[in-house]
Amino acid sequence: VKAYAKNVRYNGKTITGIVLDGRLFDNKLTIRRASVAKAEGASLMVKGEAKGLVGIADLKNVQINLRAPSVQKLARLVGAKLPPRVAKLGKIDLSGKINGSVLKPAVDLTFKGGGATVVSKGTVSFLPLVGGADLNVSLKHGSLKKLLRILGVQYRPGGKTGAINLRAHVKSSAGVVNMN
Repeated sequence: VKAYAKNVRYNGKTITGIVLDGRLFDNKLTIRRASVAKAEGASLMVKGEAKGLVGIADLKNVQINLRAPSVQKLARLVGAKLPPRVAKLGKIDLSGKINGSVLKPAVDLTFKGGGATVVSKGTVSFLPLVGGADLNVSLKHGSLKKLLRILGVQYRPGGKTGAINLRAHVKSSAGVVNMN
């Protein structure tokens, strides 16, 4: 299947450069490229494979790349309401890979926004009863003071602060979150 749309109107906005290049054969979906060139300034590209579509699909090398100059504009386009604080993130970038069962995929994702870089590697479960995550997470920001302001934390350090480089192993399940 190959499809291309130069311009599409959605919620009163124009989305440009929609591309779908994929193949569905023998219970396997191969996406060579699924992309949007511009939607409220944002771009999206996805490629990879999903096998076993009749049962529980297994993802292989699903790559995601999302760039947006404004999270709020993108949210408005899809009709989502975000907390006002999200506007302070400014330009965002989400990229990475997903592999494994759709119920508990292995993720390797990098998020950039508000001057911070967050890298998450591990597994995330989407099963309600045994859901949870097992992730190694790192957070880097050039200024602790600016990061706290973006997050809405009222604490104001009395002296000079510098950059922050935080690493944690996060495990969660059924309402419990453990961080090391």
